[in-house]
Amino acid sequence: SRVAGRNVRRASVPLFESPHQFRDPAWSPDGRHVFFTSNRSGAPGLWSIAVVDGKPAGEPVLREPGFNALRFPGFTRDGTIFYAREEFQSDVHLVDFDPAALRATNPTRITEFFVGRNSYPVLSPGGRHVAFVRRAGAGPSVVLRTLDSKEERTLVNFQRPYGANVLH
Repeated sequence: SRVAGRNVRRASVPLFESPHQFRDPAWSPDGRHVFFTSNRSGAPGLWSIAVVDGKPAGEPVLREPGFNALRFPGFTRDGTIFYAREEFQSDVHLVDFDPAALRATNPTRITEFFVGRNSYPVLSPGGRHVAFVRRAGAGPSVVLRTLDSKEERTLVNFQRPYGANVLH
C-alpha cells in the first residue's frame, strides 16, 4: 500500500492457531473483536477473539454454543448478528389413494418419533411394515415399523460419516 507517498508493508498476523475448522470471520461493529464460527469445542459455535492494534488480545471465547449457521456474514449497523440458516426436514407419510381419480387424501405421518428426521420409506410386499431411514442422534439408522401395532424396531445404526442414504 501507499500512504502519503511512502511504502508501507502490512504483515498478516494469525489470531490463533488450531486444528479445528473456522469459517466466516467478521469484525464486530465496534472493531474490537473478530467473530467466527468454529467446531473448536467439539460442536458448532459462534466464537470471538479480542483484537488490539491488529493483534490478538487473549484467547478465543465461545459466545453462542450450538450456533450452526449456514453462513455468518457478520453484523448489521446496529450490532445485530446477521446469518443464514438452512434446516431440512423430511417425514414419512401414508395417504389414502383413489386410483380412479388419481388423488391422494388424508396424509398421515407414520411416526411421531423424531418428526422431520425420517425419510426414504420402503413398504414391505405384504404392506404390513415400512422400513425407513431416521437421521437422529449420532448417525442415521434403519427403522422397521409395523403399521398395525405402530411398534418400531431399529435394525441397524450407522456412525457418521457413514450411513444409509436410500433404501430400495
